[in-house]
Amino acid sequence: REIFSTLMKYGVFVMLTAAAGMFLGRIDVLMLAYFKGMSDVAFYEVALPIATIILIAITPLTAFLFPTISHYYHNRQFKMIRSILQAIYNTGFFLFLPLGIIFFLFPQEIIIVLFGPKYVSARIALQILSIGFIFKGFSLLNFAVALGIGKVKTKSLIIFIGAILNVILNFVLIPPFGITGAAIATSLSFLVMFIASLSYIESKIRFGPPYKNWVKTILNSILFVFIIYSLKTLLELNIYLETAIVIGISGLIYLLIGFKWNILDYRNLKNTFFKTVGLE
Repeated sequence: REIFSTLMKYGVFVMLTAAAGMFLGRIDVLMLAYFKGMSDVAFYEVALPIATIILIAITPLTAFLFPTISHYYHNRQFKMIRSILQAIYNTGFFLFLPLGIIFFLFPQEIIIVLFGPKYVSARIALQILSIGFIFKGFSLLNFAVALGIGKVKTKSLIIFIGAILNVILNFVLIPPFGITGAAIATSLSFLVMFIASLSYIESKIRFGPPYKNWVKTILNSILFVFIIYSLKTLLELNIYLETAIVIGISGLIYLLIGFKWNILDYRNLKNTFFKTVGLE
């Protein structure tokens, strides 16, 4: 009976968290439709799925992170948890940042390639959401860790706070600013959830985010931007071919610098992965 009661409590919190997450994911669209109408929603629904591409690697990573953290936490192997979190935060920031930068710097080109020129009015919303979804990506990682250490209530509380804040900000920002206001509201909500979840996990695990490597990644990203603009100035090609060449060359250089500056440590990543999956 005690086990059943525990499972029921856990299930209720998981269900409420899932409902709050769905609410958080769509409330901006619903409020935009109410205040501004379906034409604004159409433009916003162009920016939103493009920004979501930033999260493409997060779902499999969180699925792997939850049981792994849970295993090591309940076996009190905190050193291993810190190693995993260091590797994930270091690598995650290295991968998320250039994607966000590409969406931020070239929203018009991306929208034209994917949806056509008539939706370029969504470019500012895409720029804002590209920053917000970086914070959402890390928030999802933090939530997976929180679940792994058994803190379902804490995860639920942070998501509820994010959802309420999103409603308030949308109510304030959508009437005067439309889809730009919705993008700002959603991005600020993600930022608050990221700060709250990271602060909580740091207090429990004390792993210390790799700030030094984050600074290196930011410097590398500045070089990345410089290379992109230099190539765009030199090349005069079809938009599809030019985009592929520019992103391909600048991305390769970004990756090579990452290894050269020891932002990415292949040996450490490999060892952490093998230990995590039990092959070492």
